[in-house]
Amino acid sequence: FHETVHFKSFASVNVHVPGDRRTGLVVVSENGATAFGPLNEAVTESLTKRFVRSQERLPLFERDVDLLERGRQAYGDEEMNDVVVIRDKGDEWSFEKFAYPEERQALDLLISKLRVRNPNVFPETEDCFDLFASAMFNGHLLELARIIEKTFGQGAFRTLGEYYTGEALLEYVISL
Repeated sequence: FHETVHFKSFASVNVHVPGDRRTGLVVVSENGATAFGPLNEAVTESLTKRFVRSQERLPLFERDVDLLERGRQAYGDEEMNDVVVIRDKGDEWSFEKFAYPEERQALDLLISKLRVRNPNVFPETEDCFDLFASAMFNGHLLELARIIEKTFGQGAFRTLGEYYTGEALLEYVISL
């Protein structure tokens, strides 16, 4: 599903500027520099997590959900929140977690800060997340850029795009 989200995301090529293109939230400049990669992965994996969680009650996944429920009972909901798959190996279990944890943490914190500072614009957390997801699929970064600039100051949106790791992005969002 993660890769399908990438595939279905907005994509464009600027025929007037060779090499200038967009995929999802990622902007690739003429010289090959990329921006917003970690933020793009955060939105993609957050959508993936929402999709997977929405499918848990399907009969097809009954065995997997049973293992997840047993894991939640044994380790608690908080510990198991990011687990997507549990493999029961008899005496021990192995866990696979959703990808891009730092990136998603940065996105969640950014959304939280945007919502707290703009309660009239974002009455619900999902309203703010939807702005990021919509920009990823329709290519309209301007609305997202405006609210980030209005909330955190001029240059904040561009600065968000300059971080190439989830850890660095998270540090920046914490500082906002």
